[in-house]
Amino acid sequence: MQIHSLYVKKCKFTHLGCSFTQFHKNAAKLAPTVEIAQEVLNSTLATEPGFDTDYATIIDEKDFSAATDSTENRRAIIAGWVEGVRLIDNMPMVGR
Repeated sequence: MQIHSLYVKKCKFTHLGCSFTQFHKNAAKLAPTVEIAQEVLNSTLATEPGFDTDYATIIDEKDFSAATDSTENRRAIIAGWVEGVRLIDNMPMVGR
């Protein structure tokens, strides 16, 4: 039973990673503003069953401040929990 439980967790982590990648593709290339990209990030994570978000934001890579439309090097960062395991991820926002 423990092996099955680990497999289920791995599948959930993989699915979350796919969702974050999908967010990146959509928001980085299609969102005309940081505000809209942030909305896409929030709505993407909100549809993830079992993922409890700690934070999800788009930052300036230089100083970790909140990104603006004029920020050149944006990065999406997220952290949250799935079945007692904390996940932290980040991805550059390229393709604008």
